[in-house]
Amino acid sequence: MLRKITILALVAVLVALILTAVGYHMIFPALPKPQRARDITWLDQGWSADQRGKWYKASQGSLIIPYSWFLALEQPETGNHELFHNEENLLRYNLIADSYSKYDPDHLPVGLLKQTVPDEYLHELGCGSPPCAPGASVHREWLTYTCAVCHTAEINYQGKTFGVDGARGRWNFTVFNTTLANLILVTTLSPPMFERFAPRVLAREGRTDTPEERAKLKKEMWEFLASPTIFGGVVAELKQTYPTEEGYGRLDALARGLNAQYSVLDSRNTGRGNAPVLIPPLWYTHDYGWVETISAMRQPLGRNVSESWGAYAAVDLTNPDPAKRFHTTIPMQNLFFMETLISVLKPPVWPEQVLGKVDPEAVKLGQYLYEEKVFDNALSPAQEQWCPDPPGSPGEDGWQPCPNAGASRKGLCARCHAAVPETNPNELGKHYWQVPVYKLSVIGTDPGTALNFSRREVYTGVLRETFGGREKVPVGEVLQVTTSMVISNELGRQRLIPGDPQAATGYRKNGFRAPLGYPAQPLQGYWATPPYLHNGAVPNMYELLSPVEERSPSFWTGGREFDPVHLGYRNDQFEGGFEFVTRRSFLGEVRSSFRQLLAGHLEFNRDVAGNSNLGHEFRNAPKGTPGVIGPYLTPKERMAIIEYLKVMPELKPLDDGADAQKRREMLQVMEQEFDSASQK
Repeated sequence: MLRKITILALVAVLVALILTAVGYHMIFPALPKPQRARDITWLDQGWSADQRGKWYKASQGSLIIPYSWFLALEQPETGNHELFHNEENLLRYNLIADSYSKYDPDHLPVGLLKQTVPDEYLHELGCGSPPCAPGASVHREWLTYTCAVCHTAEINYQGKTFGVDGARGRWNFTVFNTTLANLILVTTLSPPMFERFAPRVLAREGRTDTPEERAKLKKEMWEFLASPTIFGGVVAELKQTYPTEEGYGRLDALARGLNAQYSVLDSRNTGRGNAPVLIPPLWYTHDYGWVETISAMRQPLGRNVSESWGAYAAVDLTNPDPAKRFHTTIPMQNLFFMETLISVLKPPVWPEQVLGKVDPEAVKLGQYLYEEKVFDNALSPAQEQWCPDPPGSPGEDGWQPCPNAGASRKGLCARCHAAVPETNPNELGKHYWQVPVYKLSVIGTDPGTALNFSRREVYTGVLRETFGGREKVPVGEVLQVTTSMVISNELGRQRLIPGDPQAATGYRKNGFRAPLGYPAQPLQGYWATPPYLHNGAVPNMYELLSPVEERSPSFWTGGREFDPVHLGYRNDQFEGGFEFVTRRSFLGEVRSSFRQLLAGHLEFNRDVAGNSNLGHEFRNAPKGTPGVIGPYLTPKERMAIIEYLKVMPELKPLDDGADAQKRREMLQVMEQEFDSASQK
């Protein structure tokens, strides 16, 4: 009998160890080897090295975790006591080493930085999830993200590396954030880890290392783990709020952003995010009439406030004192500065010295196909394009005649992607590029992002009176009102250099909309932005120009080795890589369905939500076939278009470049202010 009990006990211990190992692997997944370029060439995109360094280290106000904790955490591997912020470890998340560290004494990778909460807001916002309760632990210094963490790319080819500013970043946002939260939890629960962690934190914060201070630190850690941001993340995992794995360079930005912004008003504002999208490139975006994946946002400042807020900048929406609502950690001067820098950013020029020369004969054929050849089977622009209802007057709130009468019908690609100036000036006499939006039924790509956003409504909670007593309002309206309140409050408090509020807003009203379609932006520089489609479902440009049946149903992402022939990244399997799949295996769907069932969702669908690689297809089909936007292209024609994409000329500037020159002059003043502020 004793022997049986002993065997059962050993089996129980073994099972517990296995479950612990499996659970540990689930919260700390395998990562690729660090990729660090010792000699990197940055392409000339109109920025100086110092401007690039400022872009990498201009905070947008995100409060991720207390900075002293970030510097004290250890790496998650069992038995590894190396610090988490060790550069080699951080590069495993596909972050990029910052060789220009003038503005960061801690030498963190591109896009990571220390953020300081303003003194006047410390006890209101310094807990990270405002409004801070009386007696809550607050922290002055936090780890923060800058725009550059998502919008900087490093590309390798045969041992050479070049960088592209404003391109799609390739870091794993989801894994990085969940790893930080899980490390804090494990450190709190593990006595040996806490014993090593506590002295580092207390020394950094200038506190005495006593049992009382250690107990206080552990209390602060439990408070942080119970905060709405972290607790909400746990609930989201249990409820499978984000059922589609995002991987490298993708996230469901709209769903995650809206959930982060408005779940504090009402728990019903936490919407499901099952439509991840690629991070968009930034060149030319300042001059687009509307931006974002679904062309939903009009004003640069409103868009940047919304993005910063959704990326965990603190905004106090629910303070019992209405006078304190809309206080924020978002630095308006930095947003103004970064947007102005972006406004003069040029698309990357094909680096022949690294990737090889182009074929001039193929370029000629590609230019003809792209710019001149007519698709005789196309629908009319009015049938193809999503157009908003007209407001009271032309130019009001960004409205333009749609379709734009000046758009060309020529070119298999240019008929959709050519830049066309807006017909009417806005209230301040400004014109922007009118980027056409194509109906979901026409473009045929995954509709999830557009549908999810258009269907969102927000419960107003304590802001009900702000919205005329309505319990819930459309998503565009709530974004317009709340971001405008944040901007109005902070522009009255923060100092802008130069002091021109209209320039800070891009000379546009703050507007949001919810199109049922996707925009067709100009494609200059897009050779450097694989994978393709808004959701990253096509690994390279060659497949994007191919019929759907020739596209890869699955491929691996996370690598940086470029394929200059097909314009993509090498996508073979490697340790720590992410496998993008459009359709799960049977066993994979059984596992997914079981997780969904535990979360209260009963479904069995092997097609992965948000991951469709259909649409934007070139093949011979009857007129009006959904998803078919051009005729079948031979392999030679596909390669010719690819060659032309490598050398497309830049867009001619609006207004003969006068506004761009004014922005360059503003930058000179802004850079002096940045240098002055960084020395304080």
